[in-house]
Amino acid sequence: MNSKILIAIAVAVVVAAAACAAVVLTRDGGNDDSDSSVLTVKEPGTYSGGSYDTVIIAPEVGDGNVLLKNTKISKELIVKGGGSHSVVLEDCQVDGTTTVEKTDGEAPRIVANNTQLSDVNAKTDVILESSGTGSFENVSAEGTSAVTVQGEGTVVENVTLASGSKIEVTDGTVNNLNVSA
Repeated sequence: MNSKILIAIAVAVVVAAAACAAVVLTRDGGNDDSDSSVLTVKEPGTYSGGSYDTVIIAPEVGDGNVLLKNTKISKELIVKGGGSHSVVLEDCQVDGTTTVEKTDGEAPRIVANNTQLSDVNAKTDVILESSGTGSFENVSAEGTSAVTVQGEGTVVENVTLASGSKIEVTDGTVNNLNVSA
C-alpha cells in the first residue's frame, strides 16, 4: 500500500478512538434534562466524575447495574431502577437525601464503597451494603417497604421503621432501631 494511504488510515483510527473516549468520559445515559445540575441515568453502566444537584437512576435501568464513581451529589439521589447487584457508589460524596422508590423488579442494592449516605428514605424495598469507609447514617422505611442490611462491614447508625415496614439484618450492624406506631 501507498504510505500516504497508510498514514491517512492511521490518522482516521486515532481520531475515531479519541471520539469514542470522549463519549465514554461524558456519558450521561441519555440525560435529556435541560438543567445540567441533574443527571438522569437511563441505562446500566459506569458514570465517572461530575458534580450534580440531583442524580436520578431512572426506571429504564430496570434490574441493571449502575456504578457512580467520584461523583458529588449535593441535594438528592433518587433510585427508581437497578437490581440486586445494582447501584454502587464508589468514592462519591452524597450530601442530600437518597430516596429509593423502585416499583418493578428486584429490590435495588445500594452499595456505599468509601461513600457515606447521611439520609436514606426507603419508599420501596432496598438492600443496603457498605465497604471500605462507607456507611449509612439515618435510614427510614415507609409503608410496607423492607430494608435488608447485608455485608460484614456494613454499618447503619439509625433505622426508623414505619408501621408495616420491616428490617432484616443478614450481616453488618444496626446501632439504633426505632419503630413508629
